[in-house]
Amino acid sequence: MRAEEVFLDDPGPGEVLVSIAAAGLCRSDLHSINGHDVSPKPIILGHEAVAIVEKKGDGDIALQVGDRVILSWMPGCGECIGCVRGRPALCEVADRCFASGELPGGGTRMRDKNGKAIYYYSSLASFARHAVVPANGCIPLKDEG
Repeated sequence: MRAEEVFLDDPGPGEVLVSIAAAGLCRSDLHSINGHDVSPKPIILGHEAVAIVEKKGDGDIALQVGDRVILSWMPGCGECIGCVRGRPALCEVADRCFASGELPGGGTRMRDKNGKAIYYYSSLASFARHAVVPANGCIPLKDEG
């Protein structure tokens, strides 16, 4: 792993730009760091985080700029057989994204200095300061006051 400047595209339909407030390190991340997975490279790891919504893409997004959210590593699409049966952890779209390193809307929103795509770990890339993520993978946190 190394720190590097990354360029972000604006969020697409159904996506939000978030600033990462805190991220967790999971054994799955270590598994990838040690080269024991088949994730596409280059990749930004991290799939557990708390973030703040900074910008919304087009579409019907219930989140508001400034909302504090927990980022889900398995954002269900709501339409596949797993989601329809109430089992979003079996979401076919999220599973495809996990394997491809891309977002549900297709492609990535991250580029290196040469314009080459950088892939996501489980649609999040939370080991970055900012990320464009699926809005349906953002779980709003209620105010505690």
